[in-house]
Amino acid sequence: MGDGNAPQQRESNRPEDHVSEPWPITPPQRRQIETTIPVVARPDYETMTGQFPDNRTGNLLVLQSHAFLHFTNRCSGTIPNPPLSCDRQMACPICGKVKGFNKFTEDHCPQRGGQSRFGTKKCVVLTCSECNSERSGDTFERQSAAVQNGLKAASLDAITALERPSGLWVAQDRYDSTQLLTDLKAAFLIAFATLGYAFAFHSTMDATRDALYRGLIPPNGGPGPPGEQPFTVTETDTTVAVEGEDLVWNFKLKESDESISQLGKSYAWPENAYQGSTYHHDSLRDDGNLFHADFCNKPSHHRWQ
Repeated sequence: MGDGNAPQQRESNRPEDHVSEPWPITPPQRRQIETTIPVVARPDYETMTGQFPDNRTGNLLVLQSHAFLHFTNRCSGTIPNPPLSCDRQMACPICGKVKGFNKFTEDHCPQRGGQSRFGTKKCVVLTCSECNSERSGDTFERQSAAVQNGLKAASLDAITALERPSGLWVAQDRYDSTQLLTDLKAAFLIAFATLGYAFAFHSTMDATRDALYRGLIPPNGGPGPPGEQPFTVTETDTTVAVEGEDLVWNFKLKESDESISQLGKSYAWPENAYQGSTYHHDSLRDDGNLFHADFCNKPSHHRWQ
């Protein structure tokens, strides 16, 4: 007879005790499993005949391309879905090259990996795959993450930024160049998501876009201490400021003139990182928080243009 006082064996919670194959999975087994996972093809948005899907990529293609039509004065007065075949192309906000819809991918701002000091993802726009991955994603964004994890910075560079409350542009501290570029990209794309191509293709932004494209030192503005309106984009007659919880980046668009009013108008970041529906994106646009300067019919509201 068994000992009634003998301890009963508890069921194991270890996953390796509940599989028939050896543990851990060997490389050949892993390859076999991976080859059985179906690959979902990306929709061909340039030839799609029906309405674009009600998801973030589909809605951004519709609205961002229409903002580009407004910027280039080619708007037909409506926002069709699907877009007309002849309008299924737009400019990448970073490199400025006009490309077909299939060349664009979602770009998170701030970066979803938290590489930027602006925090983690809140907004999403579309940039071409070259600017999104092949350049920034595989260069300064990855290096910035390594520096944050303890790698010694390759170089430190001084930048000029707007000083509060004096309003003067002065030399600031020295920063790791890859961190600067990562913060710059986050700030630039947040401002683009909010104000549109009118901001991204402003004449003073040419050098900034070139810096992001080529991985150069930011030539325009820089980080500074935050104000009192986190997660906003504020425009004055001469500047655009992107403010996070711990950081603000000021873009200088015009030389300051004491005769010009510097009262600013603030817009909430168009947060769409966790919601991609048509209703949500239309609400952002109707509230004036998505590509606003492109859709706005009152240029006097944006005197930096």
